[in-house]
Amino acid sequence: AASAPIPPPPAQAEEAAGEAQAAGAAEGPHVCPLLQELEAIKHHPLAPRHTILIDDRRCLQPDWSHPTQSWWRGLSEEAVIAKLREINPQFNISFIDGLIPQDIIAAVPP
Repeated sequence: AASAPIPPPPAQAEEAAGEAQAAGAAEGPHVCPLLQELEAIKHHPLAPRHTILIDDRRCLQPDWSHPTQSWWRGLSEEAVIAKLREINPQFNISFIDGLIPQDIIAAVPP
């Protein structure tokens, strides 16, 4: 089941969201390019009208670990949602079931 939608951040929180994004960006050869991919999507003229689904939400949680993988390190859910809000500030953000409950971030235009 999907969770309740997350409301858009207030105007004064936009700068903080940008800082969270910068803090969530990691560097290295095995880093997930998710923020860079969302940045590229942002520049497409139809991007605000399309639904974006991002799986493996569990990997964005601060206490999540895996015995052999580390590609998600340095990413945060807050940074990903902030980048989605750059694409469309009115996106309805919710979490839907995937491999585990609420493991997919869904950004749906109004």
